[in-house]
Amino acid sequence: MQSLNRTVKLAVVQPPAWSDGKDGRDIQAIGLELFDQAAADYPDVICLPEYFNCMDCPAEAYTEKCGHAAQELLDIVLLRAKSNGCYVVLPLVIDVKGHRYNRAHLLGRDGRVVGTFDKVHVTEVERTEMGIEAGNQWPVFDLDFGRVGIMICYDGCFSESSRVLALAGAKVIFWPSLQRSYSRNDLELQMRSHAYFNYSVVVRSSYGGAMSGDPEAPSMVGLSGVCGDDGVMLAALDGRAGWSAAEMNVAQDRRGSRTFGGQLGSLRKMRFEDRCPATYMRLTEKVNKRNLNNG
Repeated sequence: MQSLNRTVKLAVVQPPAWSDGKDGRDIQAIGLELFDQAAADYPDVICLPEYFNCMDCPAEAYTEKCGHAAQELLDIVLLRAKSNGCYVVLPLVIDVKGHRYNRAHLLGRDGRVVGTFDKVHVTEVERTEMGIEAGNQWPVFDLDFGRVGIMICYDGCFSESSRVLALAGAKVIFWPSLQRSYSRNDLELQMRSHAYFNYSVVVRSSYGGAMSGDPEAPSMVGLSGVCGDDGVMLAALDGRAGWSAAEMNVAQDRRGSRTFGGQLGSLRKMRFEDRCPATYMRLTEKVNKRNLNNG
């Protein structure tokens, strides 16, 4: 891994949400157009949102539609990654040898797949209606500007997701998402918390806009953006289609004191050194419903 002392530009693409006037092909076409606009700004990485190949696809049509659409989109975006010389985070629902995963592909500047991450915390609907299987690993990837990790949508509801990636050295955590049921305040709080407590940059991509042709219908708040490792939002899109980007030096750790008046240095390094993992055993135990009810 190269840790370059240079500015890195991180971009997010936010296509429109599904509506009566836009189907999955429309969303993909707009998303790719926004991708091209973002790529013209010469980012190092472009992050696309969850379900990019099947935003409007009902559960019963997954087997019929998604496999072909996934491979087609992967090929299209691989070419774009190579022609623009940037990394890309491309989330797709994909079928592999009879198994279905909600998978984020990390594409390299050379137009090849660097690696993949399968969503660990799959939702009840994904399990029961879509047949999506959970991943069981948290890989990190060494890029030419530093180490990165990925979590997908519901993974972000669990603080352990970003922490395990940060402990593995991820300085940037990509968070492609859908998340229709949260307010803007909820999502911003999640982004800032993942960033602040893990001393990692968080890059989130989702969809924006009404989910039907009715202007009174529920609307996705979007909030695709970039949050610095100090918990400050550096770029953010609200409920509209678009793209945004932010620049920073991810090789430089946030600095401060270990305790009041104590040693000065990298907060990330000092806080991680001062963890007490031997006392955290309950984190790996099964949930005790009685304890939850009494809590």
